Amino acid sequence: MIIDGHNDLVLHRWLGEPTKHLDLDAARRAGFSGGFFALYVPSPPAAPPTSFPYATPLAAPIPYEEAVAVADELFDVLCALPVRRATSVGDFEDGEVTAIVHLEGAEPIAPDLSNLGQWYERGLRSIGPVWSRPNDFAHGVPFEFPGTPDRGPGLTAAGRALVRACNELGILVDCSHLNEAGFWDIAALSAAPLVATHSNAHALCPSTRNLTDAQLDAVAWSDGVVGVNFAVGFLRADGWSVP
Repeated sequence: MIIDGHNDLVLHRWLGEPTKHLDLDAARRAGFSGGFFALYVPSPPAAPPTSFPYATPLAAPIPYEEAVAVADELFDVLCALPVRRATSVGDFEDGEVTAIVHLEGAEPIAPDLSNLGQWYERGLRSIGPVWSRPNDFAHGVPFEFPGTPDRGPGLTAAGRALVRACNELGILVDCSHLNEAGFWDIAALSAAPLVATHSNAHALCPSTRNLTDAQLDAVAWSDGVVGVNFAVGFLRADGWSVP
């Protein structure tokens, strides 16, 4: 079974953009089972770095009211795709592409978690507390090279409550984009295996987005999973990603 840790097909469809992230017809013919279909409330796009080292500032936080409205639209786009939506492992079938509903950044979740159950009923089974920019739950990493994920404080009180609630409901907590302090907070709090759906090894490419050996060891000890991010700038030892 081939499961992809992350794709942005929904975002590109919502924006009306062509995408090479995922060709559903070709994927189905190739026996692709599906994966994590991200619902990402976008920040204004930042210009890619043209020289190295680089430091790209984080985007401003997105208010809950704005985020939840966009996330509702993104969910409608996902529902219109010719894919199944998985609420359990048994929902994957041969010959079908199946989507795990994933919130990339918890901004569409109310800080008091009052709508988390509603999202669960919609099929939400994976959530990343942050997409790099800070929010009510946690702090992410800025896009810098070279750099370390050891930036800023850990989970907020709302973030700790989110982790506990996700454990109770059976929602995966994704550590990708999270800073190191937040990662260790999840490692201490969570009763579930640690997962980073699209993160790489800091020892091989010292980007802020990558996981240190200690973090990778913690994932392994928890029987968790790290999905490789194929973005070139997070793979090359020199961080170079410009064509």
